[in-house]
Amino acid sequence: MVTLVEDIGFAQTGLLPSLVSDYITGSSAISFLTKYPFQFSAFKNVIADKEKDSTNRKQLVDVLQSQYSNIPTSQIVTANIQSLLSKNTFTVVAAHQPCLFMGPLYNIYKISCTINICKQLKQQFPDYNFVPVFWMGSEDHDVEELNHAYVNGKKIEWRDSGRGAVGRWQTATLQSAIDELKAVSANSEIISILEAGEKKYKTFGRFTQYFVNEIFKEQGLVVIDQDDIELKKKFS
Repeated sequence: MVTLVEDIGFAQTGLLPSLVSDYITGSSAISFLTKYPFQFSAFKNVIADKEKDSTNRKQLVDVLQSQYSNIPTSQIVTANIQSLLSKNTFTVVAAHQPCLFMGPLYNIYKISCTINICKQLKQQFPDYNFVPVFWMGSEDHDVEELNHAYVNGKKIEWRDSGRGAVGRWQTATLQSAIDELKAVSANSEIISILEAGEKKYKTFGRFTQYFVNEIFKEQGLVVIDQDDIELKKKFS
């Protein structure tokens, strides 16, 4: 049994840059830099502002449906994608580059927080829908940052990962990293998911989209790959 001895605020840990600490604590010194305070009550104003945005919801849904066309998922994810057509649906987004085995643990924390915020928002604003989204920065090309993960203290590295945009790396050489994972992890379910994805998906972007979906699909998480020609047309 774990007993909570003391509740320590983020700003007190000494782990955050002063700018972040000032934002969390609501320091007036940086109020000119932010539109909304770091308070849950601020979401009321966020929603009011976002309702005024002109968003091409149909294009977004079309892109997601295309990306998910060969990724099996849950009913709740399918429903969340469809709900994006409605003007009373909003997204809460976590973003990260595709990393080997999802990379650092804080990547998992970011996604989990996004899912939990959506649940809290639905309770506070029941007339609206909130969809958790993981936005993959799949055009990142920092090989040394993205091609490894630490599991049980062991560094596992994808040595023949590739060059250029991470989402376009070929998965043909990924099995060697999965074999290293087998040696340090007894999680057969995760390993089975990885091996199935390595066989089915040829690029690391689509593989990561599948992998993250497999882990979080029952929580309704929608995963989007930003390296998409239709999204780029809109951006241009």
